[in-house]
Amino acid sequence: MITSVLIIIVIICSFSIFLGFVFANRIIKPVTELANKVNRLETTETTRDISAIDGEDEINILSQAIDSYQHRVIELLAREREFSSDASHEFRTPLMGIQAAAENLQLGDANPRSVELAMRIEARCK
Repeated sequence: MITSVLIIIVIICSFSIFLGFVFANRIIKPVTELANKVNRLETTETTRDISAIDGEDEINILSQAIDSYQHRVIELLAREREFSSDASHEFRTPLMGIQAAAENLQLGDANPRSVELAMRIEARCK
């Protein structure tokens, strides 16, 4: 009698542990899939949406928030590149004018000090 009760307890505990693993894996699976999608974004393209299409669960809400953040970062990077390009152009244009003026000073002035200063200005513009 005691052995049969112990066997039943062991069977029930084993079944409970098995069901615990099954349900835990089912619950954790969406989180693991989301983490894998985010990790793949890190190594592949950055414009792909990772949000799930169906459901209004917490994982879908989190993935939509990640997508929104990703799009904002992409927009900020595009603005950064545009600003860098514009700033570079705005700096180069006056420098080219200064360099041309220094070259003209070298050609037209006989004063050795002026020629030396013009050469230094031209060298710094490059």
